[in-house]
Amino acid sequence: MKILILGAGVIGVTTAYSLVKDGHQVAVIDRQSKQAMETSFGNAGLISPGHSFAWTTPKLPGNLMKSLFQKQQVFRFKFHWSPGLIRWGLQFIRQCKSEHMKTNTMKKLFL
Repeated sequence: MKILILGAGVIGVTTAYSLVKDGHQVAVIDRQSKQAMETSFGNAGLISPGHSFAWTTPKLPGNLMKSLFQKQQVFRFKFHWSPGLIRWGLQFIRQCKSEHMKTNTMKKLFL
């Protein structure tokens, strides 16, 4: 199988490596001229399972509402009238329950 990976950071390169070992043809492209110059650079190449918690916490809907009106919020959200975004947002908000957060966090940790 031919696979194209967008992003030559830590995740993109290690994913490409694993896919090549499995026998796939892989191409990796990045918008930067060198590898790992964006998120991987900002995170110093660190991947930590301790940071695998899901964003869908029960507190998130309230924080999203605050972010619409308070510029000092760490998480900022700007609303757009986009049917796709609204549909996605409603699905995301439905995941903001404790039981979903635990399940989603464990799935991310496994990845």
